[in-house]
Amino acid sequence: MPFATNLNEFDKKLKYGIIASKEISMSNKIYYFIIPIVFAIFFMGCATTSAPMNLTPTTDRWAQFELMPSRVINTIHGETIMTTTLHGGSTLIVFRDNNIPSVDRQFVYSRINHDFGWRSSGDYWVRANPNITPRRTVAGYMYVNPSRRMAIYFFPDRTWGVYGVRIE
Repeated sequence: MPFATNLNEFDKKLKYGIIASKEISMSNKIYYFIIPIVFAIFFMGCATTSAPMNLTPTTDRWAQFELMPSRVINTIHGETIMTTTLHGGSTLIVFRDNNIPSVDRQFVYSRINHDFGWRSSGDYWVRANPNITPRRTVAGYMYVNPSRRMAIYFFPDRTWGVYGVRIE
């Protein structure tokens, strides 16, 4: 009868998942691997983009908008480059403004680099804090700061241009 006793114990162990623990632990390993990756992708994706619906006329941060270079290059003085609706219903308008002095253009370029965590070191930019990875600008994007009424576009050839901003 020892065989029947062992069979009953086997059935009990199988019923309560004791014997199948290798399969369960393998499936748990898969979940332990997949779930953190899904969360990392979700949270990193949410952190790297600026949603226009969160912008207000007093928002003091840089929002990025993807634009084809031809939409920026082929404009004349006063012409609208892009518009977006801000939270609350007002409209942000970025336009070509040839009357912005050169010193102000350089100021906007310096301001975005400082805001992104860089500091000037002569002819190049270095990390302001070596323990923090600063945000980088991306070619093909217009960066707009509604509070400061500043906009800067980074071209694919590593040049940049500063544009006027008004809110209506």
